[in-house]
Amino acid sequence: MSFIIFVLLLVGIYFAWQRLISKRTHVKQISFEQIDQKNHCVIDIRDFITSHHKPINEARNIPLSYLKRKARYQTLCKKRIVFITDDQRAAKIAARIIEKSGKHDHPDYFFTVV
Repeated sequence: MSFIIFVLLLVGIYFAWQRLISKRTHVKQISFEQIDQKNHCVIDIRDFITSHHKPINEARNIPLSYLKRKARYQTLCKKRIVFITDDQRAAKIAARIIEKSGKHDHPDYFFTVV
């Protein structure tokens, strides 16, 4: 009986590790001056109105609400991704969406707040 409980406990710890801890996506902050067009792909995930009033010429404008659809059907970038955003929370959500699509090779994600 105790052996079965021990095995179930190990299986539970394994699934908790896989689901909660190892799948976390880390997004690091980077200043706008540090963005290198050769090594980074810049995606503006702000909504259309905000990005229209404060445009970033080097960035592709894909609002966060459209990102899941875009990431599902096409590869967004082969380089490291920098998100232009209003807050860190939106950058984490965007990184998680791209990670789940499975079409991005680099594990590093960056964001800059404009």
